[in-house]
Amino acid sequence: MKVPQILSCIVLAAGTQMAMAALALDFRVETDVFIGKEKKPVVENLTLFADGQVYDFLLSGSKEITIYDPARGQFKLLDTEQKIRSTISTQLLLERVEAKEGAIAKGEDAYLRTIIKPKFETKVEDFEENGESRVRITLTSKEIIYKVVGVRPEHPQAAHAFRQFGDFFSRFNFVRPGGFPPGSRLALDKALAERGLVPIEIERTDVTPGKKLELRSRHLINYILSKQDHQKITTAGNYLTEFKEVDFDEHCRMPPFQTAGAKPSANKR
Repeated sequence: MKVPQILSCIVLAAGTQMAMAALALDFRVETDVFIGKEKKPVVENLTLFADGQVYDFLLSGSKEITIYDPARGQFKLLDTEQKIRSTISTQLLLERVEAKEGAIAKGEDAYLRTIIKPKFETKVEDFEENGESRVRITLTSKEIIYKVVGVRPEHPQAAHAFRQFGDFFSRFNFVRPGGFPPGSRLALDKALAERGLVPIEIERTDVTPGKKLELRSRHLINYILSKQDHQKITTAGNYLTEFKEVDFDEHCRMPPFQTAGAKPSANKR
């Protein structure tokens, strides 16, 4: 085994242990993503943290379900329309991220080369809103600007759980067709977790040659899972036995997922 692979195994093992501890807390996050000043969300997600796993339900578009299982080191992707499922290990995920970033670093796209490992200037401000304490974090680079409002959750481990899932989910989206490099999201997750925060609002501006894309998201966190939430988790578990299993790469080439590149760009949670 090569040295980079050995290191990634060590990092993965340590990360898995931390993720399992952090994800012991059950809670839910509703996410709406908007383009610019539009009032209608382009992406709606429900993310359920339950029993050490994370269930992400895309409520708009293809209505796919993603399950993150840190104990087994796996991501499972469920297509509720075609009734198929696929799996990719987190180890393979890390290897593919490394390979894809390596290819970008050798490529001709200067913008992508820069955002693999973006260099941000960070500004942090404490403020109050409606009698509640808030923290505003601004990450600024020439290519990407984040403006985030975070809060300290009533359960501190929620901040760590949010980061663990967010980090791996950004990598998961990156290895799919059209995926966006995770470096900027990893930097944001780190800035939030270091301060014990979870985001309630995120504004992101991507500045590329000739155009500018502005996205914003709202996150509503609740520490009680409803009866409907538990039913969704049970249904997702049933799909794992009912749906036909296919290769992950084959799954990504199937409609509508071969056009999934549009979703990671909008779904920067």
